Parts: sequence; C-alpha cells; structure tokens
Amino acid sequence: MLSVNRVDPNRRSVRVTGYATSGRYAYNRYGYGAYGTLGANYTPDLRFRCDVDYRGYVRDVDIMRR
Repeated sequence: MLSVNRVDPNRRSVRVTGYATSGRYAYNRYGYGAYGTLGANYTPDLRFRCDVDYRGYVRDVDIMRR
C-alpha cells in the first residue's frame, strides 16, 4: 500500500512525500495475518520522499523506517 501525502512543485522537479507498507507486520509467526488471511494487516511502516524531474524520472529516493 502506498499513500502520497504531499506534492511540492519546484522549479525543476516535484517533491513527493508519503507513507508505504513494507509487509513486515502483515504476518504473524504462523505466516498468516488477521482472521487467517494472508497479508490482512497493512500498517504503513515506511516514510518516503523522492524528487521527480520534468521528464518523469524519479531522483533522490529516501526511505525511512517509522
């Protein structure tokens, strides 16, 4: 799951920030999520920030654990 929270246009690029799910907390010790379904618990545990230039190239990706 990916959630974009903010988009800031600059002169040469656009800075995009938001949250993402790594899947780290989606499973319990038996390999199943809540109610026995795989991957049921999607808790965003990552923050990201990247710059996208005018051609659509993604530059300078930063991923931080929350």
